[in-house]
Amino acid sequence: MTFEGIFSIISEIKKKIIYIVLFRSRSAIIFFIYGKVIKKIETDMFWGLNIPDKPDASKQLLEISQNIASISNRLVIIIP
Repeated sequence: MTFEGIFSIISEIKKKIIYIVLFRSRSAIIFFIYGKVIKKIETDMFWGLNIPDKPDASKQLLEISQNIASISNRLVIIIP
């Protein structure tokens, strides 16, 4: 095998490593943003339930947690 063949292989490996690093960093940023958004929604909904004249707050909290869980599951499916 010549040096040109070795350099072309190294060049291809370098490109693939760069693509992998870029994809992983983009995914980390997206997960970080969505994680903050979901936490904000969760916090706002919880404080909305903290009203004394709502006797069915636990039922609403259960529905909200199920909705957040389904949103999380859909995000996992969308963003591998």
